[in-house]
Amino acid sequence: MILNKNCPDSPHKNHPNSQHVNVQNKKHPGLKYKGIAIICLILLMFFNVTSPCFGDDSTFGEDSTFGDDSTFGDDSTIELTLEEKTWLSKNHTVNVRIGSAPPFMITDGNTGGIAIDYLTFIFDRNGIKFHYIQDSEVSWPDALKYIEEHRVVDMVPTAKITDERKTKMLFTNEYIFAPWVIFTRSDAEFVSSIEDLKGKTVSVEEGYVIHQKLKQDYPEINLKVVSAKLNNYAEIPIKDLATGSVDAYIGNLIMTTYMIRTKGYTNVKVAAPTPFENHNQAMAIRNDWPELVSIINKTLATMTPDEQSSILNKWLSIKYEYGIKKADIIKWVLSVIGIASILLGIVLFWNKRLKTEVAFRKTIEETLRNSEEKYRLLFENMMNGFALHQIVLDDQGKPVDYIFLEINSAFEDLTGLKKENIIGKKVTRVLPEIEKDPANWIGNYGKVALANEELRFESYSKPVGRWFEVMAFSPEKNKFATIFQDITERKQVDLEKEKLISDLQKALKEVKQLSGLLPICAHCKKIRDDKGYWNQIEVYIRDRSNAEFSHSVCQDCAKKYYSDIGLYSFSDN
Repeated sequence: MILNKNCPDSPHKNHPNSQHVNVQNKKHPGLKYKGIAIICLILLMFFNVTSPCFGDDSTFGEDSTFGDDSTFGDDSTIELTLEEKTWLSKNHTVNVRIGSAPPFMITDGNTGGIAIDYLTFIFDRNGIKFHYIQDSEVSWPDALKYIEEHRVVDMVPTAKITDERKTKMLFTNEYIFAPWVIFTRSDAEFVSSIEDLKGKTVSVEEGYVIHQKLKQDYPEINLKVVSAKLNNYAEIPIKDLATGSVDAYIGNLIMTTYMIRTKGYTNVKVAAPTPFENHNQAMAIRNDWPELVSIINKTLATMTPDEQSSILNKWLSIKYEYGIKKADIIKWVLSVIGIASILLGIVLFWNKRLKTEVAFRKTIEETLRNSEEKYRLLFENMMNGFALHQIVLDDQGKPVDYIFLEINSAFEDLTGLKKENIIGKKVTRVLPEIEKDPANWIGNYGKVALANEELRFESYSKPVGRWFEVMAFSPEKNKFATIFQDITERKQVDLEKEKLISDLQKALKEVKQLSGLLPICAHCKKIRDDKGYWNQIEVYIRDRSNAEFSHSVCQDCAKKYYSDIGLYSFSDN
């Protein structure tokens, strides 16, 4: 919705003839209010798309001025300071970067649009020369960089004011006002808020404020980023949505509904509001030209309602008109009564339907609560660890991380990781060394989440220092669940068993070397080994078994060699 300087949200709200449309975006807990809010958005979109497109004669050429028959201007005097007059006397040529962002800026064919008409009006009134730089020459991110560096580009006609940008450039007062809303396809599942987009794919334009907001505040939403270097890149996200490449698009209500109307994307609808503030637009200017900012603000402040409505009526299907006739009043009253009757009928029907649905939902919710409690008890008391995760992808769709969504008590006991320390956090923050783990946990789980595959394996987790038997599966796209048990003790027993078997096999091999035919000397009783050396029999056996020898003298040898010593007593026979 556009509000001019006479609207309630602007500094000049007290004009007696001003008309405005005030859209308030408040969150209501009940289904009743959500339904009414959605009806209002649909009606607003309907009014925007039911008027015919503009003709070729409604655009302005580059560096053009208004003709004598223009409705702009009333020759009112703008009081300028000495500094502002000095800046004008230098006869600057302002380089203005424009891009395809209809109806604010239109660059295919003749150059025109709401922002272009405002800019042309302001510069013509003050005698400021300007030159357009097309988006094919300079991309949006580069334009902001050049404004900061005071070269190539001096300003852009539309930009969202942010704290970060205010440190690098100057801004005029906001002069275009519109909310951010969620768009989906007509056949898509019901979306009531931005929370319903978690795990879904949303298209965004590179470098836009909404790109940074979603990337920072909603990491669970998968973003398809459209490069700012592509032609008509502001239209591509809406086209992707219409053709089914993405699930949703979050954009400016005016720009997107205008695009839907003029490009024929009839299967795209307004689904829900967003929690963000309005996508208001101001002019962004290099910060060494504060005089130009104040000149523009003063000119905006002196524009009459007729001058502003002339611009708005030219590009929008909602007319801003001033002056009231009796016939118009009668038409409006009858129209309001008719529309109010229709809306009242819709609301009554909706309320009756909601009452039935609420009663049915209460029954279902009670049943679900009982079932949920049973499953919660089972979930918390199961012996195996359980965890639910959201996979995180990079711009090329490659798995690079995952987020902990839910875990049970067994998970905490088995891993030592506490629920309050990991829920909602990425695994690379909880376990930084996991990226270097040869088990490739992120890659394997990514395959499960993206391809809806089931995976069973045993692996050692280096960060946790334990062995786990894991089963992983995907309950829905881009999510995966794991059920696992600690098998560290079993693995240790298996390793000990393997070592024992190895030792026994080695010992058995050595024992077998003493079997078979052994070459022994018939006289000295030495044994020849497999290398051809002769060894004392005791040495040979000792080296090939666990036997040890002690030396003594048998009776026969004692009688033969040591009879004089009397080691044994011998009889005569």
